Amino acid sequence: MTDDDVDPDAVAAALLASLSVLVRRVRQVPVEGGLSMPERTALSHLERSGPTTSSALAREVQITAQAMGATLGALRARGLVERRPDPDDGRRAVLSVTDAGRQALKDKRNARTELIARALTGSTFTPAELEQLAAAAPLLERLAQNI
Repeated sequence: MTDDDVDPDAVAAALLASLSVLVRRVRQVPVEGGLSMPERTALSHLERSGPTTSSALAREVQITAQAMGATLGALRARGLVERRPDPDDGRRAVLSVTDAGRQALKDKRNARTELIARALTGSTFTPAELEQLAAAAPLLERLAQNI
């Protein structure tokens, strides 16, 4: 097969289908004392983007302000998010991830990593297949950055 034989549309469809199944399966597995999907999404965005307002975070993740308020209220009650006055506008509050929130995200990521590692061990994948998956990881990341 030459480079001219590779159909980018077919590759895109196959990648999207298989990655969607993988992500869905990993998200379905409960993690002990873990975060709900909305909580993880809010915490992850706060961790990546830094302190922000509830309304800005709701716009960023494309949910209603009310739904974000409920999610952030639950995270604050658990000590995973803190609320402080906005230094630029005292009428607003800025939310940020606490150390406990960072640890909760880390625990969730570690649990998911362990889940995938268990699926990769044993006789399910050959050493050659593991090498192929390892080589594909940086390519998938670069693909994500180019979207």
